[in-house]
Amino acid sequence: MMGNLGNLMKQLQQAQQRAEELRGQLASERFQVDAGGGLVRIIASGLGEVLEVHVDGEKLGLAADELELLQDALVAALQRVSEQAQENSKEMLRDLTGDIPLPPGMGI
Repeated sequence: MMGNLGNLMKQLQQAQQRAEELRGQLASERFQVDAGGGLVRIIASGLGEVLEVHVDGEKLGLAADELELLQDALVAALQRVSEQAQENSKEMLRDLTGDIPLPPGMGI
């Protein structure tokens, strides 16, 4: 019985280590999408974190300082909405598990 528990714990530790390795790989990946015929380009990590937003200011007739302000505001708004969605997912998971703590990397 104790041998099975030891094997289970070892497998859990290996799964946690692998999950952390995958998280590191995803964090270093970059994805880019363009929309509006090149009007907007967004770059995100493999974890879904918005890293950059580029807007073609010429198409919108924006001055350089206005463009920079718009791009920064878009990045901030996208990051906040992503954080809200993640927090909602965590709350739903807590409701599902009855506040039983899950090992790192085992959440939604």
